[in-house]
Parts: sequence; C-alpha cells; structure tokens
Amino acid sequence: MKTILLWDARFPDRRPVRLTVEDSVASAAVRAGVAAAADPAEAGVLSAGGALDPSMLTEVVIQDGSRGGTRRVFLPYSVVIIGAAAGVMASIGTPIPGSVTPTPTPTPTPTPTLALSPASPSVPVTAAAGTLVSNIANVPPGVTPSVTPNDGRLVVAGDASSGWKVVVGMTALSAGQINFAVAAAGATGAGGTLTLTASPIIRIVPLLGQSNIAGRGVFDAALDVNQANVKQWPTIQGNAAYRTIRDSTQPLYHPEDRVSQNLVGPGQRIGKTIANTLTNGEIVLLVPCAWGGTSLVSSSANSAPNAPSGP
Repeated sequence: MKTILLWDARFPDRRPVRLTVEDSVASAAVRAGVAAAADPAEAGVLSAGGALDPSMLTEVVIQDGSRGGTRRVFLPYSVVIIGAAAGVMASIGTPIPGSVTPTPTPTPTPTPTLALSPASPSVPVTAAAGTLVSNIANVPPGVTPSVTPNDGRLVVAGDASSGWKVVVGMTALSAGQINFAVAAAGATGAGGTLTLTASPIIRIVPLLGQSNIAGRGVFDAALDVNQANVKQWPTIQGNAAYRTIRDSTQPLYHPEDRVSQNLVGPGQRIGKTIANTLTNGEIVLLVPCAWGGTSLVSSSANSAPNAPSGP
C-alpha cells in the first residue's frame, strides 16, 4: 500500500485528498498526473513507467487503507482500468469525455548515428598523408568528430560544409588491418576496418637484343602459359597496351610489333626462372625491347627507329 495526495481534476484549486491505496493504483494516479506521493522518498518508485492518459474522468469507489473503508473519487479512466484489474475499485459512473485535456508529450529528437563510407576501406601501405580512408556522415551541427586509435596513423579532416572524413595521418603505416572508430558528441559512434595492402617489390628485367630475344619460335599453349608473378611492360608505340602492366602471356610486346604472328622467344622463360627465386609479394616485370635484324645504335644503316646515337 502507498499513500498519495489525490487531486480532483474537476476542481484543481481544491486541496488534495490523502489516500492509502494499492501500489499499482497509486503509481497509475501519479503517472496520470492527478496525484503525488505523500512521502517524497516514494516519488521515484511511483513515477516509474510511462505516462498515462489523464482524460475521461470516472467516478469510482476505491478502497482506502488509511480509513479502513472506501472513498468515492473521480479518477482518469486509464487509472480506473488498472484499479479494476487489481480488484480494489469499482466504477459507479460513466466516463466524462474530454474532462481533462492531456498535456502533450514532446516528441524526442532522435540521436543520429554516424556512418562511414566505405566502412571497410583498403589503401596501399605507402599511401600519402591526407589519402581518403572513409567519409563520415550524420555528424551533428557544430560538432567536430574524432577517430581512434589516436596514434597519428589516422586523423579527421574536413569540415561541416565540405564534409568530415577519416584520412591517412603522418605516422608510418604497416601492412595489415586497423580497426578504427569515429565518435561525435550527441551522436552514436561507428566503426570500420582499414586494410593496408603492401606494395609489391618489382624486379625489372629489360629484354634487349635482336631476333634471338624477340623470338622466332612457335607458340605452344601447353608450355607458354602465364605465371601470376611475371608481368610485362609493352613497348609498341601506338598499341593500346603501350606502357601498361599486363600479364606476360605470349606474345611479348617487343617494339618490332610481330604480335599478330604469335612468336615465342626466351623472354618469358627468363622471367619465370627469376620469379621462381623470389619471395611472396615480389614480381618480375619484363620490358620487351628487342628488334630483329637491327643495330643498337643509330649510326648503323639497319638501326631500329629511335635508336640512340652511337660513336
């Protein structure tokens, strides 16, 4: 049983009535705004729970423990339902519609949640300071976000107008992953995982010479297959593959441009032999530069186009 001070909502200027009632009824009356705890120490307990509708006053008979009898009072219909379910009151009147205008409950402003885009970024371990890692969305106005770990590998850049972002900082990076999180006052934080990829070590092998390097052999699909850690840097001017890294699958793009003949030389075998001695992450880059039947210097009558000057 709890003792409350109950007001008659029809006559708010009158003094409250002191009643001792069942706990659930006392709490319901307090939450409907028509009663208060007689003992301030019980105010928190009686206020626990959601607010109840104070409208539709209904006359009821309720058990009053302080007097050992019953009292006739007017209570909101939401309180009457709880009291009737507890078996401590009974209605003797019909609800009075619109007897009290309930106080509107303000709609709470939702807490924004930060968002990372992308949430699982990947950048080279050699990325320069300022390289974008992730954009940060939903930062509350007037707030500067932060990022952890706060060790200089990642920092926050930008502003409210251009957009907040996580970028690479000044501290050196190493291959692997960084689990990072962003936070901002008044918002729920977000986390992501940055993958730092190691840059491959490239072993450059120029294939210089004449037809013996360019090759005049016959292509064999069973033998002349690609190897993942062997690439080539085509040197045929005007070709779409010019100066781009591509697989070393035959033919090699020597500048004499006999690609359509699908000829085979020793270049790819040289590349594979070297590649087989390397550690993981290293690649061989073949640079086909041979031209059959030519001199290496421009002073010769049969020099290749763009050959350097000779003595």
